[in-house]
Amino acid sequence: MVRTYLSCLIGVVSLIAGMSEAVAQQVSSQKYGIILGASRVVYPPDSRGVTLSVTNPEDYPILVQSQ
Repeated sequence: MVRTYLSCLIGVVSLIAGMSEAVAQQVSSQKYGIILGASRVVYPPDSRGVTLSVTNPEDYPILVQSQ
């Protein structure tokens, strides 16, 4: 009984290890980046905000959101 349990456990662990290896090979990484016009932004308290230039050096669109 114990041998059967251990054999089954080893089989499941081997299957999971094989699946994780297959998934790891399918992962690819991409580099995304933008260029900001300043590293710090200071604006008067009575204003609603300031303008900051954002440049996309890549050949694909990048969405930028501020809060």
